[in-house]
Amino acid sequence: MTAPGSHPSPGQVPAPRLEEVSPGIYAYLQPDWSWSLSNTGFIVGKRGVIAVDACSTASRTQAFADAIRRVSQAPVRALVNTHHHRDHTFGNYRFPGAAIIAHEKCRQRVLELGLAPMNLPPVGNWGDLELDPPLVTFEERLTLWADDLRLEVLFVGPAHTSNDVVVWVPER
Repeated sequence: MTAPGSHPSPGQVPAPRLEEVSPGIYAYLQPDWSWSLSNTGFIVGKRGVIAVDACSTASRTQAFADAIRRVSQAPVRALVNTHHHRDHTFGNYRFPGAAIIAHEKCRQRVLELGLAPMNLPPVGNWGDLELDPPLVTFEERLTLWADDLRLEVLFVGPAHTSNDVVVWVPER
């Protein structure tokens, strides 16, 4: 057992799990055991995958990408960052070829903060991180499509950060 605030060794960390929450829509759930963990997800279409958030380290993001490939061999065509924090953006570069999409303030904050090692919690090996800020930005809303499934990316106003967005699937 690990005391609150301490960091378990890699052997103690439960593996992430993948849940299909609706046909073709998946949640990738990382157990809450340490700093810089978040849940991610993805939507599978015939022509490509839309991922929602990356992970904080190279290895965690690679594990997420591997989970996507176990479900679909289609390329990740788009990656939505729900806000600028490292546990949602540091792994962006692990999705080469994907259009990275976020609120315009998310891009600003990613560029302002960079990959500065200061204030990074001890999570083990961060990996060879590369800054990969959002390529496509918006102010209020953006519509994406996974085949004929409509995805609304909505700015919800300042909440956890100044640039929080959600991905809403109206038909589901």
